[in-house]
Amino acid sequence: MSDWQKKFDEIRLQFFGRAQPRLVKTVETLDALAKNRGDAHSLAAIRKDMHWLAGVGGTYKLPEITQIGETGEQLCDKFLETAQPPPEQDLAHLRSLIARAQAIIDAQSAE
Repeated sequence: MSDWQKKFDEIRLQFFGRAQPRLVKTVETLDALAKNRGDAHSLAAIRKDMHWLAGVGGTYKLPEITQIGETGEQLCDKFLETAQPPPEQDLAHLRSLIARAQAIIDAQSAE
């Protein structure tokens, strides 16, 4: 294994270590949004986390993470642009996206 590959693998492991707490925080923010669906600040924070997932998925060769992030980001954008509170079904969709991302990261970090 090349030095570059070893360094990349090390950085990738650091990402996994940082990703889990961030996703936990995203779920907490989603819980707050579920209690106050008109909270644009919480929705914007979730969008920011989804944007982060979309970017890091490509960086760390996790295309499904990129797809999850892009889907979540677009969903958040829909409600931020219209200033409409997201309905329960869309909150559930965001929750399922975050759970899928967590499962992928858990599986990858266990390898």
